[in-house]
This record gives sequence, structure tokens and C-alpha cells, in this order.
Amino acid sequence: MKSPDYVSSVNKTYSKTFSKNQYIPKILPKFVEKDKTILDFGAGVDAFGTTALREKGYKVTAYEIGNNYNPTIHDIHALNRKYDVVFCSNVINVQPSRSAISSLIKKLKGRLKPNGKLIFNYPASPRKSTATVAEIDLYVKGQFSQVTRIASSPPTWMCIV
Repeated sequence: MKSPDYVSSVNKTYSKTFSKNQYIPKILPKFVEKDKTILDFGAGVDAFGTTALREKGYKVTAYEIGNNYNPTIHDIHALNRKYDVVFCSNVINVQPSRSAISSLIKKLKGRLKPNGKLIFNYPASPRKSTATVAEIDLYVKGQFSQVTRIASSPPTWMCIV
């Protein structure tokens, strides 16, 4: 369970404008088949990315915490299951520290099925940690069997267990 200060801090970064324009849900179809189970971690209040992918025929579960949690959209038990794909768009960048980033990546890796994919980005703004793109790259290369940078702006990775 995360502290109330942590939850408040990451919830404050939610923006409907950014949520509607999430990068990862737009590119995910290039890398993921429709029959895969997908977790949208940090889906945002309205889970626009989840909805857009569902409309394209993907099986997506939305997960959110704190004031961003909406019981009609988000699955509070989502982290009790494993997925073929976990994606988080504009989530890693709002973690308050390097240790919070590494802890979250490990947590997300633990929700993946064998050969599962973690897809995430690390936009420059808002960025709450001082971790660099190179540090994130080095960290995930030590955690996953295969790591590919699938975009440079914003820096986006696909990591395979």
C-alpha cells in the first residue's frame, strides 16, 4: 500500500488533455496482437487509452489509485492477475525518485506472464525524478531479457520478460 502523500503526488499530475492524447495507446497496436491480455497501469481518471484500445478490439483492464480511481472504469483487483502486456503512459515520469521508479518497474514486471511485454515512456514533462533516460535504459536492461527503445520522443521502451 502506497502512502497517502505518494498517491496524492502522482494523482496531481493527471491531465484530461494529456490523457486523451496518450502516446502509448496510439502505438501499442504496432506491437501487440488483439488476443493478448493488457493492463493499462495508471490509466487516468477517464481511462481514455483503455477505452480507445477496447474500441479497436483489445482486451484491456484499467488500473488507477487514489482520487483517480473510478469503480465504474478501473479494476481494483487488476494487480492480482498476470497479463501478456502491461503498459503505462506518463506514469514512470511522475515517480518521485529513482527508488520509486525501480520499485514500480519491478512491480509491473511481476504482473507479466512469461514472455510478457512492459511498454512505458518517460516524457520530460512532468518529470518528478532526476533519473536520466540513460539511467532508465540501463536499469531495464538489467531487469528484462530483451529491451528495445521503440521511440525517442518521448523515450519509450518495450521490455520482454
